[in-house]
Amino acid sequence: MKFSIAKLLICMAFMCTSYSASAASTMGRGYSAIDFRSLLQTYFSMYEGGNPTDSMIDSYAELAYCELHKEHYTDDFAWNGIRESIRDEVKKNNANTHRHYNLDGPFLLERYDFETESYPVSEEKQLNNVSKLVLFSPRALVSICNRKSGLGVLPTIFTLAVYRPFSLTEIKMSEDNLKDVVPYMELVPEHKGSDVYRRRVYVRVKVKIVDIMNVKVLDTQLRNDNEVTFNGEIEAVEFYLDKDMSKLFHRIELGSDLLE
Repeated sequence: MKFSIAKLLICMAFMCTSYSASAASTMGRGYSAIDFRSLLQTYFSMYEGGNPTDSMIDSYAELAYCELHKEHYTDDFAWNGIRESIRDEVKKNNANTHRHYNLDGPFLLERYDFETESYPVSEEKQLNNVSKLVLFSPRALVSICNRKSGLGVLPTIFTLAVYRPFSLTEIKMSEDNLKDVVPYMELVPEHKGSDVYRRRVYVRVKVKIVDIMNVKVLDTQLRNDNEVTFNGEIEAVEFYLDKDMSKLFHRIELGSDLLE
């Protein structure tokens, strides 16, 4: 049995090279882009001290190693060896799992207010006393191993409850600091045919995940909306002129004294 399990694990390594490379690119201690697999790794590293259950490992294996799961899941002894090997790999990566993430998106600004020396954020984009952020939510039903019945016990929705509610209704910047920036701001019409223009900028919210607040299981069989809510904090908000987030023009430091 040991020999056959070893062969299965070698097979698993070759079958999942592309997945492992993708997952490895999200590992480390810097800020990571929002990615389902990376958030799932974060969840595993925090669940019961980094000890996901057998059913969680099985669902993860079905998601990451579909063909291997199809071929060997019904063999109790072979699968137990594979499950424990996957669990060991998950635990091995716990220390390097990301807990810092970037949430990126466009913002629209109204005309500059010279009295307050600020750019008001358009009403529909304003953040008012926000205490919970959606980190990831699928736009469609997530399939697992070519079946569309959810991810078993795995979550597909990740949210973050922040310790300090946050508001963003304006960007305060002096005229002197803006003179070299404004010419590079993208102008977009308020609506089609309008001669009223707003300025589009790109915002990056930098967050830190601290621990798991709760796990909401609505229906593990019929629906695909198991939700994990993390506790954490917004550490900074950055503003960029371009979608590639390469031209930073303003930053708001919020600190992380509650997290130290």
